[in-house]
This record gives sequence, structure tokens and C-alpha cells, in this order.
Amino acid sequence: MTSYIPRTIRFKELIKVDDWTVKTYIISKDGNFSANKTYDCAVSRLSHWLNQENSFDTSNNKLAFLIIYSITEGIFTVLNWWVGKNMLNTQIHISNNQIPEEFKLISRDNLSPWKW
Repeated sequence: MTSYIPRTIRFKELIKVDDWTVKTYIISKDGNFSANKTYDCAVSRLSHWLNQENSFDTSNNKLAFLIIYSITEGIFTVLNWWVGKNMLNTQIHISNNQIPEEFKLISRDNLSPWKW
């Protein structure tokens, strides 16, 4: 069994997209973040992603956070924003390291865990 290795987590920037405020983070397994193309492509798609509807209450306060997580298996893009009164809307995409600008949605109907 491989022991846990801490990941480098770094705040990247606070950006405005339409009338949203999005706080962005990058995470890498070896301290060397190399998924800049995926980051730039994800930022360019935020307007579309943030305006998608799902099957539950989508009222929100236009605050979100974006995490780009670069690992051996690929690049995860996680986008979260509060909806309703106490739910966290989550979109998760994965990109291939060789084609970092393509995003495959791997979360269904945007997960909705409760905030307690």
C-alpha cells in the first residue's frame, strides 16, 4: 500500500464571469502544475457551465469555485456553487493529459450534497 503524499493546493485567482464570482484553485500531485491549457479552457467554458439547469432548485447567489486537479490518470475539473438554501451543485469533468482542452462530464445531474 502506498502511503499518502500531500498535494500542492494553490489559490489561483478570483474571476468575474457574467454576474458570477468564481474563486479558482489548482492542485497537483507533485507540486508542479502543468495543466495550464485545461485551466484556460475551463475558464472559457464557465459561462456555459454555470448557466446549465438540473432537476432541483437552481436558485443561487452567483458564487462558485473551480478546482483543476492534475493527476497521473488525467485532469479533473470540479466546479461547485451553492443552490437553493443549503445544497452544493457540483459538476465534475475529466480531461485526458494528451487532449487537455476536451472535457468529459462524469457527474450526473450535478450532485447535490447537503450542507449541514
